[in-house]
Amino acid sequence: MSMSFVLDNVILSSFYSAGWFDSLAFYSPEDKLRVPERIWTAEFLPDRDVDSAPEWLTVQSVTELPETGVPGALSEADKTCLALAERHSDVLVTNDKKLVETAKARDVATKWGTRFVIETFEQCGISQTAFDAGVEAYRDDIYLPNVVAEKLMQAEKP
Repeated sequence: MSMSFVLDNVILSSFYSAGWFDSLAFYSPEDKLRVPERIWTAEFLPDRDVDSAPEWLTVQSVTELPETGVPGALSEADKTCLALAERHSDVLVTNDKKLVETAKARDVATKWGTRFVIETFEQCGISQTAFDAGVEAYRDDIYLPNVVAEKLMQAEKP
């Protein structure tokens, strides 16, 4: 069964920081990986040595932002992720608690970023060597509660 994902900037950035960015090519073409154009051009590209989107990543524009009911609860960038996930019935991957809560309230499927990392690793999208080499950089790039950090460090291939 194919499953498509919308990736927030924190997900792309953490994969990049850990040296796992190209590991995302592991997902099959049927499992689309999408990012809003605003996130890609304004948040991800400026601080990275990347010229263009890789073939495995679909960059899409979002012109209409959803009304979330709580002014200021989500940034415009977060709203573009939510809109893209709603448009395609994709799973929204983020580590942003407010974005996860808002998405769930709108019946948009979500996945925490670290769960996405662990699943990518366990499904052999990230090699053991690459995982071991990048896991500390990943942990340094984002805040993880201790219980989540422990799950990450205990991840094993089946």
